[in-house]
Amino acid sequence: MKPSLTDSGQSGYLKFASILQGNYIDVQPISLLGDSKVPPDCDLLIIAGPRGKFSPLELQKISDYISQGGRLFVLLDSSSVEHPTWLGRYFVALGA
Repeated sequence: MKPSLTDSGQSGYLKFASILQGNYIDVQPISLLGDSKVPPDCDLLIIAGPRGKFSPLELQKISDYISQGGRLFVLLDSSSVEHPTWLGRYFVALGA
């Protein structure tokens, strides 16, 4: 099951999103599939509980965002370790 900002269960991020919003931080889910990119007004890209490998296109979009001064915060959990993830050349490899 994919983590969700609206899920209040154990694998969801509703409480985390609520804490951020309580501190006046706008939280919006994004997808890096297709033609979409990290929005230019994104101050912090949060990747929560990644599952599986990112596509080369997704990694390029993340890399482009960081090379333009963007910041990245990755939340890892036990499922992240059980499903190896590769977050690019200057990120981390899990379970490899």
